[in-house]
Amino acid sequence: MSCVNFEKYSNKYSEEPMKGNIERLVDYDLFHCLLKGGMSAGIKVAGTYKNVPKSLLDWIAICDGGQLFDTVMLSTKDHDKDIDLDFDTYEEINNDTELKSSMRLPDGYVIFAIRSYGDPICFSTTPEDDKIYLWDCENGEFSDIWETFEDWLTEEIDEGIHLIADDVLEPLNIKLGGDIDE
Repeated sequence: MSCVNFEKYSNKYSEEPMKGNIERLVDYDLFHCLLKGGMSAGIKVAGTYKNVPKSLLDWIAICDGGQLFDTVMLSTKDHDKDIDLDFDTYEEINNDTELKSSMRLPDGYVIFAIRSYGDPICFSTTPEDDKIYLWDCENGEFSDIWETFEDWLTEEIDEGIHLIADDVLEPLNIKLGGDIDE
């Protein structure tokens, strides 16, 4: 499986904002570790959860989760043998009733990413709802809503770049050739 080669997939997205997002991910490669996706990953997610936004499924075909700056994107696989790392999965997180109960996330939402401070990012299983939601666990409400997955990803990359500029994020050890736990 291993990490996504975004330069290879840059031709998949010819329009903004995704074209620019891919370019920025290439520029800041040392600060994320995203796993190569595939059609099977998208089929697995679409077969397990209702009404997954098409733009998220398109993304999963390229990127099957991993570390996006300071946000964990869930994967369909719990371990990548090529880079010898474990990853949080859709199944693990969305089927953990104790975790979901502690988050107080309402029914009808599927988590696909989790912020570093623990708030989940999810989509609704309601038909015709392609929005992306950030659930504030502490306040028990949605604190941000994006119209599309592309809008969420653009903002996530913007925030990651700001964290890098402010020296809050360090390059990932795995990308520097070291052990991730060093």
